[in-house]
Amino acid sequence: MIEASVEHPVKALRHQISERGWSMDDALHRGHGPSVPHVMERFHCEQCAKAVLRDQEKDESLEREMRDDDQRQQRAWMQETQQRQKRKRTEKEHEQRRLFEFLSDGSSDSDGMAEAAQLIKGLKVPQLKHVYATNQLLVSGSKGALEERILGCKKHGRLGRSCPLCGNSKLELKYAPDNATEPHAVQCKHMRGMGRPCPFKKEFTPDTKVTVLTGQLVDDAEGDLRIVGLLP
Repeated sequence: MIEASVEHPVKALRHQISERGWSMDDALHRGHGPSVPHVMERFHCEQCAKAVLRDQEKDESLEREMRDDDQRQQRAWMQETQQRQKRKRTEKEHEQRRLFEFLSDGSSDSDGMAEAAQLIKGLKVPQLKHVYATNQLLVSGSKGALEERILGCKKHGRLGRSCPLCGNSKLELKYAPDNATEPHAVQCKHMRGMGRPCPFKKEFTPDTKVTVLTGQLVDDAEGDLRIVGLLP
């Protein structure tokens, strides 16, 4: 303790400390918010005050460095995420083009698929989406994805109804990565919430495909497929 008097004054630092805590109600998610702050006063001699200020400056400098580091990491993470998403989109578009070209290859056993592929390319995105909704197919995706799905539906067929589990019309044929010749399943792509996809997926083989994909490609109410000559 340092004594001071009128004859022997001592410089001192007076500061306030505010302690704020969270109430038990808020900890239990009742929404009452933090408790009222508890304010205390402290005095330091000149020498101790300088030491306190130095410590505060160090703490503030460290906090700034940590905040800057967090921001750098956040920017790097966002950049990496964007690059990863871009790579995935590029890979997916490449796979869709490859599958579309295979399905429309006139040298394979796909009778009339080459001509059908050219006719499908004449459809606009709104027309493709109308046809998809009519055929209970997944509507989202790029134009290339829509063209690939509708060509696959024409060649292999479709489930012929909405998803038997969730009732949504978001079905898609699934092809094996190493074999684009035949689909091996039809899957529902509906999301019931974050990380909660519809579990419907019906597997089949080339021999049992006709018992699962009982539906055929049908036209929408506007007759878009007939307009481009894809259906009689």
